Amino acid sequence: MFSADGYRSELREIPVDQTDTVGCQACLNLWQTVRGEVFAPSWPAFDLLQLPSDVVPFISVVDVQFEPLDFKYRYWGTGHVQLKNEERTGILVSEIMPEERAELNYVEYSMVFETRQPKAFAHNRRTKDNSFPLAHLNLRLPLSDDGQRDDKIVTYSSHEVEALKWVG
Repeated sequence: MFSADGYRSELREIPVDQTDTVGCQACLNLWQTVRGEVFAPSWPAFDLLQLPSDVVPFISVVDVQFEPLDFKYRYWGTGHVQLKNEERTGILVSEIMPEERAELNYVEYSMVFETRQPKAFAHNRRTKDNSFPLAHLNLRLPLSDDGQRDDKIVTYSSHEVEALKWVG
């Protein structure tokens, strides 16, 4: 459980193959199609123009910073800007405020980086008095420009109705 800026966030990892929202499936299908025989496709191969136009605004991409480990936003979709009222392009995860939100993102990105595998996380965010729920699903996919190490992570944040089943 994470708590920040008046919200409580419960985080739960879910099986990637059970992320059945339209947007998650589009991203996962593209990732699997373009990766070929390597563990992850390159950033140029993961062509955002191949995704449905209503998915792209909720995509973000981070560059892995290796020493010390951190993640820097390369791309922050316009849907994130509108929904969250913030722009993160060029920002390190460690710079996100409040710190609890940075920690939540850092945990997810680190799990993808360490395992070199796609991961999905369900978020159940509520105000402290439980009056306003905000649920979403993050599908995080590793990218590798050299086919050896994961140097980027692409995320689709699903706010689709189907994502609600994961956040109880």
